[in-house]
Amino acid sequence: SIFIINCLISIQGSMKIMRKIFITLTIIDKNYIRLLKI
Repeated sequence: SIFIINCLISIQGSMKIMRKIFITLTIIDKNYIRLLKI
């Protein structure tokens, strides 16, 4: 059961990292579109 808990914690951690990457990419994408419009 400890192994399952560790797996869940690592999955949660990777989900948070993925969300941060996604948010960062979204911000970069918006800035890039803004640069293209100029």
